[in-house]
Amino acid sequence: MNRTKSLFAVGMAAVLLSAGGFTGFAEESSSFENQVPLIIIAPKWESTGEVYPLLKVGSGKAICDVSITGKSGVTKISANIILEKKTGSSYTHVANWSVSSNSSYLLTTKQANVSSGTYRLRVVAKVYVGNNYETVSASQISSY
Repeated sequence: MNRTKSLFAVGMAAVLLSAGGFTGFAEESSSFENQVPLIIIAPKWESTGEVYPLLKVGSGKAICDVSITGKSGVTKISANIILEKKTGSSYTHVANWSVSSNSSYLLTTKQANVSSGTYRLRVVAKVYVGNNYETVSASQISSY
């Protein structure tokens, strides 16, 4: 019976993830004894599947990779990419770029000269379906 419940939980998780409107789920109960609890956390975006900033810093360079994937019907993605350096308890501007794509996918790589320290890569994007859009954002912090 526990195997049936486990398969049901995995199946429900797959259904919820594919539905796209699920913001979070955490389940832990005695019926799942000796099993790792299922935890799913996902942002709730209508038109956006993924916003993925990747920051690599080292050897005097910051490599800023950004990938944004729109869902079905997306016609354009425009993004502002902001690189900031941590100074004390706040961040100061280092560089920024504006990029866009007339499709449902945006992939770009930018780079800047940097010194050692802690940096934050932020991306704020508008994902369009026709003339309507949603604003999405994500960030990553990296040090060297």
